[in-house]
Amino acid sequence: MGLLLAVAIGVIVVAAAARSRAAARRVDTWTCGIAPKPAFQYTATSYSKPIRLFFRRILVPEREVRVEYHPGTAFPSSIRYRSEITLLLEDRILRPAHRLGISGADVARKLQGGAIQLYVAYIVIAVLALLIWAR
Repeated sequence: MGLLLAVAIGVIVVAAAARSRAAARRVDTWTCGIAPKPAFQYTATSYSKPIRLFFRRILVPEREVRVEYHPGTAFPSSIRYRSEITLLLEDRILRPAHRLGISGADVARKLQGGAIQLYVAYIVIAVLALLIWAR
């Protein structure tokens, strides 16, 4: 057992020493001979595209691409891309539930006037209702 532990520790020490000697080589990014520009970077839209495609029935994406051309040529002068996602869960379930919760809170706020006598009256009414119901 002790010999096995000593061999394991030796292997770890040798591996750590070999790794510390090998320096990381730094080179430029390979871009097929084109100078890298910030426009080549991935955007949040490009990372989220597979997720948006998978959930397209739920997210219901809307896309609009506007291309303006130089007069008399086939070359675009500007390209505008607009994308919007309609969140069905939020629009059809969460917003109505939020509105219902706010309405309930407004009713509760009107019932709670802050007077102790009113709270005692609520308790008396609740006890009488329970007694009548339990008959």
